[in-house]
Amino acid sequence: MILFAGVGILVLAGFLALFMIARRPDDVPAFILAALPLALLFIIVPVPVMAIQTVRAFQAVAAEGHGGAKVARDVVLHIARPLWLGGAGFLVTMAVAAAAPALAARRATLADPDPPACGARPTWGNWILVPLPLVIVPVAALYRALMQVATITASAAVTLAPGARPPAGLDPSEMSRTIAARLVVAALGGGLVALVVAALAVGALVASRFTDSHRFAKYSWGVFAVVAVLAVWNLVDVGASIRAFDQLAP
Repeated sequence: MILFAGVGILVLAGFLALFMIARRPDDVPAFILAALPLALLFIIVPVPVMAIQTVRAFQAVAAEGHGGAKVARDVVLHIARPLWLGGAGFLVTMAVAAAAPALAARRATLADPDPPACGARPTWGNWILVPLPLVIVPVAALYRALMQVATITASAAVTLAPGARPPAGLDPSEMSRTIAARLVVAALGGGLVALVVAALAVGALVASRFTDSHRFAKYSWGVFAVVAVLAVWNLVDVGASIRAFDQLAP
């Protein structure tokens, strides 16, 4: 997909810049934290794009005057599949961020067992990199909000299908309002947060040049472990939803 190809190019450019900075094994913790906003681009960039496309899809369905389970399946899969790919891109990027600089440093050490000592560096970058993982919170919230649009739409397609008995207390208009609200939040909030994440990615590149990784090495690896576990869980969860959505219509 063109969208993910564009994000991949940005991430690759960011990694090349980080490699020019991280030349020692001790730089790996800073590399992991600095790579986090780059990886998050895979998750947040598709959110506003998919939200806008979903709004247009609902408008087209309303204009044609007919829907059904097959239409609902196409809409929810159009949401869920890119979100799954974004989650996979995030996980792969973080795995590379954890492994690549250490391997590069080891290779450099084998080529030059006695590298020149690096002088002391300013450490103001620590104040940027350490709180950086907090940006995961709004990114994950918007990601899940858009995924909920797919879940609610799929549920509506089943419970409101012709011949089906809607559960007691189900209000179709309330479901429509909930879907509309989440799409607006995903479109507007996703666009804003994507810009913030892109700015943080640039800031993290600069900050990684002025850090003392020894002070947050365990913290950095802890962040990596947590986000890796959450990313795997997300892929399993969204993958299960995709399989369920695919069965909405023959």
